Amino acid sequence: MTSLFLAVFFLSSCGSASAASAPDPWDRLDETLAGLESAQAALQRCVGSREELKSKRAEAPRECRPKVSVDMVMVDPRFKDLFSTDLIARQVCRARSLKNPWPCQDLADLQGRQETAEHMCRRLYAMILFSQALIARTSDVTAACEGWCDMAPARPPPELAASVCESLGRGDIPLACNDIARWKHAEPGYAGKECAWEMRSVLGLGDEKSCGTPYFGAGSDVCVATSLFKKAKTAEGPKACGDDPICRAMLGEGPSACAALDSKIEERACSLPFFRTEAPLAARLGLLNEDCVSMRNRAAKRLDAAKRQLKAQERTGDNRLSSRQEALARLQARQKELEDAYSMP
Repeated sequence: MTSLFLAVFFLSSCGSASAASAPDPWDRLDETLAGLESAQAALQRCVGSREELKSKRAEAPRECRPKVSVDMVMVDPRFKDLFSTDLIARQVCRARSLKNPWPCQDLADLQGRQETAEHMCRRLYAMILFSQALIARTSDVTAACEGWCDMAPARPPPELAASVCESLGRGDIPLACNDIARWKHAEPGYAGKECAWEMRSVLGLGDEKSCGTPYFGAGSDVCVATSLFKKAKTAEGPKACGDDPICRAMLGEGPSACAALDSKIEERACSLPFFRTEAPLAARLGLLNEDCVSMRNRAAKRLDAAKRQLKAQERTGDNRLSSRQEALARLQARQKELEDAYSMP
């Protein structure tokens, strides 16, 4: 699993001198509220699957039933590590389709050698925004590059970041990588090929063969998507994306763009021996109950986090406070309703 989380070179090795800039507390609160709503929806779907399985306990089906949902994979440690790369790509796609990185928080408990899966998801999301700005020549390219650099474990020196961003704006990959090489010369692990791979990915210059190496994990999916997006911004038009979920999300399609990634994960999970045997339904029901409890706990943790974050903002007197209080009240009532209605074990 270590290779799945290997950081893209420039961002994962930008030094260790200073931390990235702190996120805006209101943005963080909005992410938490959105994540809470998503967790509650997953909990409701899980309980629905549990009720379906209860009604079929007299059967011993060979087919995958109830359907193994992405929600189950997201909280079940038996599956989550197996599908880490696919889950990161799926959450990056969802983040871009929603124009907000909050889906990445669902990956917070997955660890990698150099970064958590959540951080990798947020970093790849920032990389997509920068790539889009470069390819489409939009006015926010400087801000997008800064956002990309901010996702490094520690921000690179401002002069280096500015130089690399300027070089990439001209499409000068050798100069960008030379600047990084001079900065990294005394550190082990530098590989010029990795730097060139990342910069080509940012500029949308990869291809199916060069992007597809498993070594780069979920970054390979982003590499393919940016190259297709570059074609989609030329005479080929949107059809260049084909069925690629992340490219379609980059073109502005909503969460439906990511449905193919859901299906891929669900089909793979359904092929596991546990779901292809005649195991007693009672045993499967017990494990599904565990999944539902995990989803309930995840929702409860996000509810507590939202309460803490909102309390911290109450003394500001900001005019945004009332709308967030209303949202939290609604979600808090929803949490109680879910737990009361389904008598969670």
